[in-house]
Amino acid sequence: KVFPIMFGISFLLILLLTFSLRDSILIFLPCFYTALISLSVIKLIYQSMNMVTSIIPLMAFAINLSIAFHLYFTMINEGSFRLAIKKKLTPFLLMIFTTAIGFGSLYVAEIKAISEFGALSSALILTTSFFTLLWFCFVEGLFKNAPKVLKLPLFSSAIFSKSLSIKTIFLFSFLTVIITLPIIPKINVITDATRYFPKATGLKIAMDNINEKVVGLPLYQFIFSFEKDLEIEKLKEIEVFENKLKKRLLELKSEIKIFSMNSVISENNRAYSGMAKIPSQMLSYATLRSRLPTTLKESFPLSNKYKISLLGKSSNVGSYTKILDQLEIFVAENFQYPYLVNGLYYNLMVSQKEMIKVLTKSFLFALLIVSFIAYLYVRKKRIFFIFLFVNIIPVFISLIFLYLFNFSLNIATIMTYSISIGIIVDSSFHIIHSLERKEGNGFEEYFKTTIVPIIGSSALLVLSFSLFGFNQFLPIKQFGLNLSLILALGLIFDLFVLPTLYLGHSRVKEVLNEGNL
Repeated sequence: KVFPIMFGISFLLILLLTFSLRDSILIFLPCFYTALISLSVIKLIYQSMNMVTSIIPLMAFAINLSIAFHLYFTMINEGSFRLAIKKKLTPFLLMIFTTAIGFGSLYVAEIKAISEFGALSSALILTTSFFTLLWFCFVEGLFKNAPKVLKLPLFSSAIFSKSLSIKTIFLFSFLTVIITLPIIPKINVITDATRYFPKATGLKIAMDNINEKVVGLPLYQFIFSFEKDLEIEKLKEIEVFENKLKKRLLELKSEIKIFSMNSVISENNRAYSGMAKIPSQMLSYATLRSRLPTTLKESFPLSNKYKISLLGKSSNVGSYTKILDQLEIFVAENFQYPYLVNGLYYNLMVSQKEMIKVLTKSFLFALLIVSFIAYLYVRKKRIFFIFLFVNIIPVFISLIFLYLFNFSLNIATIMTYSISIGIIVDSSFHIIHSLERKEGNGFEEYFKTTIVPIIGSSALLVLSFSLFGFNQFLPIKQFGLNLSLILALGLIFDLFVLPTLYLGHSRVKEVLNEGNL
């Protein structure tokens, strides 16, 4: 549903900006093809899509449309593709490579789906972007009759004649940071997949009922190590520990049940002796164990390792780790044998908990790399810190919105920050490039070839990702809305904060009022 709506809205936006059906088709087609190319690559490599990789074609489409906007308006103003590339080749290349860096930084994620998303989207951005450039090279002749003076009733250059003072910018930013810091620990972190589905489906309630009444999920697996293969004396000692553990679980009110070889054998023994405890002889224990299914015996081998599985309902990472910490304290105090905690659910919880830390690092890494590239391009030290500033403050503001609207950090929303870096800096490089140029026709040219395509491409991205808000699957919904918010904030900072920080308040006013860059 999102794909055709996004394509339709995008085409209408192109039409409003160009006032030419032919030009709109020529701009739209290469971007549409990149979405199809992305789908083909996913099919070729993975055979099917998942929640994360399904976003890649939309990303490829939106990013290439941003490139197409900038190229089209520059080409119309300069009169040819060759002159447009000559004028803006550097920001185009910076735009492509820094976007790829932003997406590629997700490759470090421990969750395979996100890692694959980062690697594949980065590679596709590089390849499809050059496809778009080649498209414009081959079809530039079809743009010959495009109007030299663009009709732009939607935007007024007067809006961009305003300039915020340095004092206002830093005061606002300081207050934002002060407000955000105590809020961050209060933002909900969701790793329980059953909470991703709408309440109306009843899926979480149904799964919790199954886990409670039937068997439950293997939430924790404690694997204890002993010096030699287990004998009945050691199994009896383990049985005593398991009984203590049951009492402790009741005290925690966790509704967690123990599942182990001892628990199965004691239940089987109840049928023979009427007592729910393990036999006093190893031969009897082995006889009862021999009657168990082969898969169960393989999962719980009788060796120098002993596994206790704790079964229960799915839970979020906060409550999960809280119980785990209490259980580990209990084990350390009551059973003095080496052990490790393992299991699929445990590793999923740990990886998702660590994912937030890892992706935060990837965001900071991408930001530092992009800021360093900006420094190498301009060769002015202050640009490094300016790029850090204009990309970090929108993130702080978005965290306030996450808290206010009860959004969460989850498998999808945590990706938005690394992705946003790659997208927001596209506009930043075009603005810096225009401000650095001394030649040209002044503010009018800056407005037509830089401001208009930035607003058009950013509006497209914000509208496109906001469509994800209609999806009732929580990660996709919050991913789209959060990314839309960050991109909108990034646009505001690029247009009204970046020029002031780069040129200074008085110089921006001079440029905007006199019309000279």
